[in-house]
Amino acid sequence: MINFYPSDTLEKIEFDKVISLLSDLALSNPTKEVVKTNKFFTNDEALLKILEKTNELMSAIEAGHTPSLYPLEDIEEHIYLLNKDGYVLEL
Repeated sequence: MINFYPSDTLEKIEFDKVISLLSDLALSNPTKEVVKTNKFFTNDEALLKILEKTNELMSAIEAGHTPSLYPLEDIEEHIYLLNKDGYVLEL
């Protein structure tokens, strides 16, 4: 794949700082890892899809519809325990 931007672009735009800030906002460790592995990309079609989703969310917020952003409980430990024989998840 040919890159049409200078090799030091990511450093100049401080992309690592953006990823770090986003990672700090993540509510669970798996989400933090997904954010940390995000890569800079220039695919026009993919960028337009993400922009469309962002615009839909912004329109909903502007119309007074607040998305549910309450903190979610990290269930990573429960998933680990469920893989053990005899473990029962209590409600």
